[in-house]
Amino acid sequence: MFEMIAYALLLPVAALMDWHYWLRRAQTQGTPRENEIALASHGAGFLALCGLAVDRVGPTAFGEFLRNAVQGFPAEWMYWIPALIFAGFVRIGAVWFLSGANRSLTYAGFRDSRLLSRAIIKLGFGVFLVIAFWYPPAGWPPYFAAWLILLRLFEYTGPVVVGLVVWLLVTGSVRLVLVLWQRRSRARELVAADIAANKFDWNRRR
Repeated sequence: MFEMIAYALLLPVAALMDWHYWLRRAQTQGTPRENEIALASHGAGFLALCGLAVDRVGPTAFGEFLRNAVQGFPAEWMYWIPALIFAGFVRIGAVWFLSGANRSLTYAGFRDSRLLSRAIIKLGFGVFLVIAFWYPPAGWPPYFAAWLILLRLFEYTGPVVVGLVVWLLVTGSVRLVLVLWQRRSRARELVAADIAANKFDWNRRR
């Protein structure tokens, strides 16, 4: 129960930090396409973090937590407040992802190398964290191994790194897909149909 409460209460902190720096910066300094891609990718990131919380706690324990939240309302506030926060962020993530993705596809077909590089950097950094934390090469400096051993002594270092990796990989992947998305146009088919329909028939003239 307490692990689920901790995850639910950490979501507002992550959202506040995300809005205060990244989204506010994107909305004031980026282009409309960048803004919508940022919104979609961050919405997907919040959905992924919610899914990660359920996975870490376990589907059975999570279902029991929700059942206790519904049955204990309003007396058991330690259940229903985190459950309400969790449900709110699932909704926010879904709205951000769907609305941002839909609007960003207005610009589909225009491949911006700057947006592509940002997506690839995010994905690359996520892969680097996976290698560095779980599969460090033997040839890396000894002091890096010492720092890694020290970090692993803390109980919550692993979940924090997992959350960061999930965020980077999901947001980077969504960015990459939206930037590379091809515009689906029927212009060629419509022009061909119009030409065929209005084609001059010499036999008909006779």
